[in-house]
This record gives sequence, C-alpha cells and structure tokens, in this order.
Amino acid sequence: MPFTSKKYVDDLDNLTENQLNSLAHELSLIGGDSVQTLTKTLIYRILTNKLGLTYSEIILMAVRLNLKTKSASVPTE
Repeated sequence: MPFTSKKYVDDLDNLTENQLNSLAHELSLIGGDSVQTLTKTLIYRILTNKLGLTYSEIILMAVRLNLKTKSASVPTE
C-alpha cells in the first residue's frame, strides 16, 4: 500500500465478504481520535492522493469498526 492504480482498488471487488471485513478490521486498528483524523490517516495509508478523491467505502467501514469512532455519523451532502 498505498494503491497507485485503479486496478488495485477494483480488485477489492473480488474479495469475499470475509476478506473485506478482515481488511476493514485491520484498517480500523490504525486508530484516530475522531472521524476526521481516522479518515485522513486511512486515505493517506491506502490510496494515493488521486485515488483518494474517488474511493471511500472501505474507509467508512473502518471508521465504523474503530472503537473511538464507531458511533459517529457521516454527514451527507
């Protein structure tokens, strides 16, 4: 990591539900005291800047699994 190409992100579609949950759980362990901090850290760890603008599903899952941020709501626009 970080993913440098859309192909690597697209490969996430081929993961089983268990593999996806395991990845989200592992990412949730990175930590952060707020949704904003954790989200920023996860984006920098798993995606290049260019890809980070496009992909967020796995990040939202990790935020919800993190003990400090799991009850947070994600604003919608």
